[in-house]
Amino acid sequence: MNNLTRHEKLAIIFIITALAFSFVLNIVFRGTSPTCNISYNKNAEYRHNSFEAKYKVNINTATKKELESVKGIGPVLADRIIVYRTQNGNFTEIEAIKNIKGISENTLNKIKDKISIE
Repeated sequence: MNNLTRHEKLAIIFIITALAFSFVLNIVFRGTSPTCNISYNKNAEYRHNSFEAKYKVNINTATKKELESVKGIGPVLADRIIVYRTQNGNFTEIEAIKNIKGISENTLNKIKDKISIE
């Protein structure tokens, strides 16, 4: 580092500081809970921005993006859930989600611990 000019040294310090600041912000904001229509449940998992939190997604109020965050529900099923609840009202039991084309008993078993109707 002795061969560098004063400006080059300052540039390196600036880059290192920016990277460190970015790293700290990433840690701080990844640890916050997502802002969405979910109910807290310590025994369930909720995928949001590639990290696992312990929440259930409320299928009666969740947005398409929130529904898609549940492993096993893609964009097509998320759309179908929204259309179904718009046409038929809120789900009164989780098992009623099987009325949606593409959600079988097997699919329900995979997602039932990640969704709620509360």
